[in-house]
Amino acid sequence: MSHTAKNYVNLDFPLNVFAYCLCVQEGKVDYLHYGLFAKEESIQDAKIAQKRSTDFLLAKLPKPCRILEVGVGLGTTALQLAKLGYEVTGISPDVKQIALAKDKVTEQVKLECTTLEEFTAPPNRFDVILLQESAQYLEVLALFNKAHELLTPDGLVFIIDEIALQRAETDTSSGLPLVDHTIAQAQRCGFKLTEQVDLSEQATPSVEYLLWVIDKYRTNILADLNLSTQVLDELQTSLQQYQQKYHDGYYG
Repeated sequence: MSHTAKNYVNLDFPLNVFAYCLCVQEGKVDYLHYGLFAKEESIQDAKIAQKRSTDFLLAKLPKPCRILEVGVGLGTTALQLAKLGYEVTGISPDVKQIALAKDKVTEQVKLECTTLEEFTAPPNRFDVILLQESAQYLEVLALFNKAHELLTPDGLVFIIDEIALQRAETDTSSGLPLVDHTIAQAQRCGFKLTEQVDLSEQATPSVEYLLWVIDKYRTNILADLNLSTQVLDELQTSLQQYQQKYHDGYYG
């Protein structure tokens, strides 16, 4: 195992698997989020697709302002924003992610190891709250109540994430949030939907990519990440179920 790959071993499961696979396949890890693949683009172009996802998000943002990034990941997006002139605060409850992000952003970004629910800042502190594949882990009403507290009156919430487009019979209460419910709860907290873009088709190959790299590096993953065969099998089964729900139009 390379020195770089070792950096991701202690991340929480299954992020450690995803980051490890990205590292050994691509040579480095910039992002932990899904990519947006162009039509007919190979799944082996995951690195390009990940950057395309971030570029899509950056193009939607207002001019440089005060941003709270919820789920800072490895700090790559936060650093990009800081270089563009944004004042960035990044939070994550994962101390290991914060440690990796600190190595990347140095003093250009303020980082805090905390949940959104426990994060404290003066009212109206931010102009934008950015959630790149982190909203799905938050209780929807709590998310928008906290956002309402932290944002200026004309502040914006930007979310790019997996979501349930409709419910499948196999879904559980711990599954992805339902898009209609999410929008309704946001409106309940005083927010207005200004744009909604369905990126399902572009994001779907990300699941195929993860299944491919996990299968390709399975032996190394089991040894280097000290995982049991059962745990990795369950992850692959879960990803296969996700893939099917994408294809069937339940997830997007």
